[in-house]
Amino acid sequence: MLSNRGQLSGKGIEESLNQSNKKFASKSSLDYNYSKIKNKMIMGIKEQLENKGLRATNQRIAMLEYLQSTKVHPTAEQIKAAIEQDMPIANMATVYNNLKAFVAVGLVKEFSLSPKEPSHYDGNIERHHHFIDQQKGKIYDLPLERAQVQFDLPEGFDVQDTEVTFYGHRKETS
Repeated sequence: MLSNRGQLSGKGIEESLNQSNKKFASKSSLDYNYSKIKNKMIMGIKEQLENKGLRATNQRIAMLEYLQSTKVHPTAEQIKAAIEQDMPIANMATVYNNLKAFVAVGLVKEFSLSPKEPSHYDGNIERHHHFIDQQKGKIYDLPLERAQVQFDLPEGFDVQDTEVTFYGHRKETS
C-alpha cells in the first residue's frame, strides 16, 4: 500500500514482493520445465540417430526435431528455411544428404505429390495415410482406421504394408 508520502508501507511491501516472487518463480519454473523437456527431446533424438548408426550432429538433431514436431510435410527447401531461423546450414546438399540418410534408416518418410514437384518429408513414421488438398497443396495425416481399402491380390501374395494417399479438394458450400 502507498503511504501518504508515496512510498510503500510495510504490508504493501510484503504483498508486492510476494506477487513479484510468484511471477518470477512461475516464469522461472516454466523456463526450467521447458528447458528440461527440450533437453529430454534432444537426448531422445540423439539416441534415435545413434541407434540407427548416424552421427548426432547439431544439424541432424535440428532437422529431425523439426520433422518430428511439424505436421506440415515440408520440402527440403522448407526444412532448410525453418532450421536456419535458429542455426545456419551450409547448403542444400547438406539438407538433402541428411534427409537421404534419415529416409534410408527409417527415421523419416519421403513422398512426392507428383513427378514434377519436389519431395515432401514426414517425420511421423507411425503407419498412417495422407489426404492431399489439390487446390491448396496441403497434406493431412489420416489415421489407419479411417481408410479402408479392399482389393484382390494376385494369387500367392500377402500384403506386408499399405500406404494410401487420397487426393481431393474442399467441397463447394452453397
